[in-house]
Amino acid sequence: MKKLVFALALSLFTAPIFAQQGPGDKADRTPEQRIEMRLRKMAEQLNLSDEQIEAVKPILQDFHQAEAKAREEQKARREEVKEKLSEVLSEEQMSQLEKMREDRREKGRGMHKKHRGG
Repeated sequence: MKKLVFALALSLFTAPIFAQQGPGDKADRTPEQRIEMRLRKMAEQLNLSDEQIEAVKPILQDFHQAEAKAREEQKARREEVKEKLSEVLSEEQMSQLEKMREDRREKGRGMHKKHRGG
């Protein structure tokens, strides 16, 4: 009986910890792992043949590479804009702009959680 009560209490306290981790901690996966996972899901849900799986894999790899390149280019453009703005705006205005951006980011995160049910 004591073991049952202990197990129940343990599960009550540890369940919220695991619930907060999210579905598989995507940030911890390598790009290759994310591609493989996506490919497995597609294969299961679409009932892909082996030939289709082999054809889809390079398509997903190319897409991932293009997306990574686009993210890097976008990051470079943001840095360029920030640099140009710093030549025009005062330090105080730049600080205020950064705060506005952070507020917008936080608001976006809140909306994301709201839609995920968090």
